[in-house]
Amino acid sequence: MYRVRDPLHGDVSLTQEEYRLINTYEMQRLSRVKQLGLSYLVYPGATHTRFEHSIGVRWLVENIIVKSKLPISPDKRRILYLASLLHDVSHSCFSHRVEESIRVIPPHDKIRDVILTGNIKEKLVDHKILRSSEIENTKFISDVLNRETIEEIRNVYDGTYQELKDILDNNIDADNLDYILRDGFHLGLNAVDYDDRIYSAFRLGMDQTGRMRTVFANERTILESIGIILNARWYLYRVAYLHHTIMIADVMLSKAIKQWLNEENGDILFLVGDEELLSMLKGDNEVSRDCVNRLFSRRLYKRTYMLDHSSPLRAKQKAKDIRDNPVEKGEFENYVDEDISIIFPRKDPWKEFGNILVDEDNPRPIKSEFYSEISLLKEKYDNLWRFLIATPKEDYNTRKSIFDKCVKYFGNSGIYHPKKVLIKEKNSELFENLKTVLKKISKEREASIRVLRELCGEREVISGDIETKTGLSRSTVSQYLGYLRDILGEHEVPIISVRLDKKRKFWWIKDPRFREYIMESTA
Repeated sequence: MYRVRDPLHGDVSLTQEEYRLINTYEMQRLSRVKQLGLSYLVYPGATHTRFEHSIGVRWLVENIIVKSKLPISPDKRRILYLASLLHDVSHSCFSHRVEESIRVIPPHDKIRDVILTGNIKEKLVDHKILRSSEIENTKFISDVLNRETIEEIRNVYDGTYQELKDILDNNIDADNLDYILRDGFHLGLNAVDYDDRIYSAFRLGMDQTGRMRTVFANERTILESIGIILNARWYLYRVAYLHHTIMIADVMLSKAIKQWLNEENGDILFLVGDEELLSMLKGDNEVSRDCVNRLFSRRLYKRTYMLDHSSPLRAKQKAKDIRDNPVEKGEFENYVDEDISIIFPRKDPWKEFGNILVDEDNPRPIKSEFYSEISLLKEKYDNLWRFLIATPKEDYNTRKSIFDKCVKYFGNSGIYHPKKVLIKEKNSELFENLKTVLKKISKEREASIRVLRELCGEREVISGDIETKTGLSRSTVSQYLGYLRDILGEHEVPIISVRLDKKRKFWWIKDPRFREYIMESTA
């Protein structure tokens, strides 16, 4: 028995066969593939890899079987443990971040067959990643596992052994139970956690088609644990996976790969690690090289326009038409007439969680027991929708021009306005403009200064807060807020931030230098 130390689960015990497996070329490649791709550009701790995740999934599979007392034979356990270690072996560099945006990448099952059968060796030589002499001195999966074992592992992946596949690949499984904890840990999000009683809640039951499936105990505490897990996953999407900066970095990487990729070299993505691929992208293609250099120095494309779930239906529909209709997309790009990137979430983060099966005696969807909770959760996931326009152009005038065209095209100003880079010195042009605006406000609508001062606190405020503090009516506060934002914008002092959350607008002047200046000037 061998032990591997995992930062989340502690010592993970492996058999000699499993230990030999993790020391193959294919498994060690996963130690060079980051679990969250370019997320480290926003969260510096997010440098964990698919290799450590695979070790974690192996531990969780065993933990689930033991704690849930599942009646799985030793032979089937052995196959499931091997399948859990290998479950990510067919992932490309940067994984999901590029796979769904690039059409010429072969499907996972095809790549998995190439890897499991040992045909990867030829490809490594063809692409000059390894020499023939180096292949001879390198261990591969096909050197460790015999054909019969590989065929049995395939039976797990393709659902022949559905009850085993469910433990590894289902709406709640060892895979997502590990990545939820692991991603939260490395992202530094302490709020991401769940009740570990879920490990003892797995059961086996016959579904309506007569197939043996993995289901969950139909107990209130377990149903609530499932809700906590799905909410933790939602939170990861909300603050990390769909963070606008990460989405922009991903589209830059996809752009670089698309310029470099062809039908001859598509499988390279499954043969090397992240950094090796980035080095390859810094070749002769100027577009790819520029994107990679920007990623290396974190000179990312600038956000210029953004819609989210709270945007008007008509604007969102236009955005979806651009995504789904190449003609519509081309017309929009021609209309903007600038170098832009159009960015959507890579896929709908909602899965059919309402179909999670509960009750081993009479397996049925969780939505039949937990309907209102699942419905609310579905709404939260739907509200993750967003649409971004970004550009490599850094000057404010170009970004503002793109923004203005987007406003006209979508008929809505969106949730983000390009801002000028604020200059630190108080004798800068921005402060001079602000000084002029404050004088103008004092002459035109002096009472609105009271509202402006309420935006200079330490946190965001809603109009109700301002009404309470100033004694002004709701309509007057609303009128003054609109007036202040418009007049500051006209004089190119875009310092008021507005955020919409659950149909409420949150107002604030974020920059403490401007807050201080306004409070001093209007005292």
